[in-house]
Amino acid sequence: METKYSIIGIIILGMLVLSLGYAYYQSQRIYVLKQKIVLGNEKPGYASLRLSASYHIQVYRRGELIAERTKRNDPISIQWYRMLANMMFGFVHSGSLTWLDTGGNARSWIDTGFEGYTPEPYIALGSGIGTPSRNDYKLFNLEVYDVATCYVEDDAANSQYILIYTKSFTIKKTFILTEVGLELFADVNPHGYFTYAFLLVAHDSVSPSINLSIGDVVTVTYQIVIPYNTNGPFTRWFYNALIKYWLGYRGPLTLKTESSQTGAIDTGSSDHSSAEDTEQEYVCVEIGSSTSGINPLFETYALGNRGKTIGFSDPDFLKEINETNTFTIHYVVSFSFVTATTISEIGVSYYTDTYYYESSDRSAYDRYLWLYWSLASPINVNAGDGLRVEITIEIPYT
Repeated sequence: METKYSIIGIIILGMLVLSLGYAYYQSQRIYVLKQKIVLGNEKPGYASLRLSASYHIQVYRRGELIAERTKRNDPISIQWYRMLANMMFGFVHSGSLTWLDTGGNARSWIDTGFEGYTPEPYIALGSGIGTPSRNDYKLFNLEVYDVATCYVEDDAANSQYILIYTKSFTIKKTFILTEVGLELFADVNPHGYFTYAFLLVAHDSVSPSINLSIGDVVTVTYQIVIPYNTNGPFTRWFYNALIKYWLGYRGPLTLKTESSQTGAIDTGSSDHSSAEDTEQEYVCVEIGSSTSGINPLFETYALGNRGKTIGFSDPDFLKEINETNTFTIHYVVSFSFVTATTISEIGVSYYTDTYYYESSDRSAYDRYLWLYWSLASPINVNAGDGLRVEITIEIPYT
């Protein structure tokens, strides 16, 4: 499987010059701040998020173990990362970013409108021939699939979450097991109705292949490993939301809003439009003049003293879309200052309905803080100064 593919998200804060300097343009000082996010790869010194998949297969015949296969540290499907960009970083509002379900249909939305309708994990077995890659959206030749049990471990000693999915199959027909996959079963209709589809999360070959007979019992255990850093900049609430809503875990995990309330993520609504809705599921860029004061830092749920927030629907939040050799979304956010202030902290937050159920009179809109940086050297900004925030998310196709 190719490993060179990466999804790179770059958050660049600042304008025109390097380091923490400034330049003069029409008597206005322009400051520079830069931060970078890398999704789908690990890069030292940057905010990185790279998940990996492993599986273990055991085959029993009349109670005796006859075959065992293990594969470790494979990358996650590009289809899943595209879904993640839509649902956790607000790109669904561009109307341009889609992912393919296992039927080859272009999708953009996943509904988490009810607790019971959040995505469910499935394990699938196949007999197809081919080399799995990150670009796959389905197994080559699906034979059998079923819902998996899932639980999560916090491996604090190694700073990683481990999601463990398990399913045992009793084989009903003979076939040669050559491939295995992990999928999510989800409601993909943004308009309050139900349209269910499968999203491929991981796809791997089984080598050497295994000849299965009727009555054989095949037990598959998939593991998804999510490294984390307690020093940030990704917050615990980002990881918890990722695990609970977009990796199929149904157990209890806490999400803490910027107003210090616990809540959920309800993307379901009777009038949602994945291309037009600007009420929720969008990102905001925040700047502040204090520190969170929380230790460890990834427990931070709000800026220490938030000064300004600009969200997706604001006229100062400009969007540019380009798709040629890569898919690129470019967000340009412009801050202006009429009084002097100090910029010492930066956040990227996610605005959503934090109530579980589809009822307009019971919605509870709030933000979850996904990323938080405390600046080592605060910047004193004078009245009339400006700050432009550029967010570039790139998905290369080669």
